[in-house]
Amino acid sequence: MEQTHANRLPYETRTPDLTVRLRDGRRLGWAEYGDPDGHPVLYFHGWPGSRVEAKLFTTLAGPLGCRVIAVDRPGIGLSDFQHHRSLLDWPDDIRQLADHLGFERFSVFGLSGGGPYAAACAYRIPERVSSAALVSAMGPVDDPDNLRDMGWWNVFLLQAARRATRLSHLLFVVTADWVRRFPGMALRVGRAMMPKPDGLVLSRPEFKMVFAESIREVLRSGSRGPVWDGLLYARPWGFRLEDIRIPVHLWHGEKDLSVPAAMGRSIARAIPDCRARFVPNEGHVSLIDRYVADILRAMQGGLPQS
Repeated sequence: MEQTHANRLPYETRTPDLTVRLRDGRRLGWAEYGDPDGHPVLYFHGWPGSRVEAKLFTTLAGPLGCRVIAVDRPGIGLSDFQHHRSLLDWPDDIRQLADHLGFERFSVFGLSGGGPYAAACAYRIPERVSSAALVSAMGPVDDPDNLRDMGWWNVFLLQAARRATRLSHLLFVVTADWVRRFPGMALRVGRAMMPKPDGLVLSRPEFKMVFAESIREVLRSGSRGPVWDGLLYARPWGFRLEDIRIPVHLWHGEKDLSVPAAMGRSIARAIPDCRARFVPNEGHVSLIDRYVADILRAMQGGLPQS
């Protein structure tokens, strides 16, 4: 069943500011939402994003029997920076967090820029990950067809990251700082560059509030974390999607311009057990706004309802 505007505030935040000390001494931060006895779902935020963005949809987590753990990546929010990290360093952080929380098995949920991190966990620790959801997810950018229909600024940043590291670092720093200083203007620009379904979501007061809070968390410790996060998307991932052996649920809006549907189709073709759903008339953020209930059900073994 389609869930329209499920993420109305007030939202439930059980424990918003938690950290665990990892084996290498770094702190990893997260927030917890939903049913404390529910199915564990580890949520990986977009770019630029933080654990805070999970507030937008986790009102449904409790009623659906999910315990959502929204995790800050290194150098973002409550998490310490990690030098020279790669995508494949992330699964070890998640394994340690799951051990700390007592999760033997869990699902991973990657939204947009969190998609590659969910894929990395599905590949690296299949013995711990029962299912994965890739929602409006970024895919590998080495195939030019994957960038077809993507917004020009995103393409420019990704190409710069592949070919000119110093220039891309500067671009990411300037962009992140501009978003931090002028979140309202950033949202207005974002609405202008997005399809109508996304623009309607971006104009809602609760989205504006959570977006501004999330961006403050993104840059809590400076720009190193989000800048490195952005650079990793354009670099070799260190694994092949074809080698993922667990069930993956992929959801993508046909009108997505931030991460175009062509990229989602490329991911779906590559992953052997990929249950893909491409939704007409939905964009990058409107998709999760309307279909998060189906996504959470699917990760627990249920089928999307229509």
